[in-house]
Amino acid sequence: MTALTGASLAAARRAVGLSQEALAHAAGISATTISRAERGITVPRPSQMAAIEDAIAAEAFAAGTQTVLERHADGTPALTLTECGSLRYLSDESEAIQLDADESVEEAAEAWRKAIE
Repeated sequence: MTALTGASLAAARRAVGLSQEALAHAAGISATTISRAERGITVPRPSQMAAIEDAIAAEAFAAGTQTVLERHADGTPALTLTECGSLRYLSDESEAIQLDADESVEEAAEAWRKAIE
């Protein structure tokens, strides 16, 4: 999974079309914290980073394109790929992971399958 720090945080924020202020509002933290993190001046606390990542993921899921990779026997999605700009996520009904830029969807899906077996 990609760790969002400095330039990668700024790139992820831009990929989903959020301003620093909008991301800060969605994550429940200050825009100054976002700005300082993007410039590499500070590293947000783990709880702040989780809120930032959740806000970016929520926007990616709302604005992105979803592709169902696998379905349950009843036809409901079992594994979905969401793409929004340069961000890619694999998700099921309860969890989502961000893929690294060089990580293949096929390899990530196979690892996902093994993890839930």
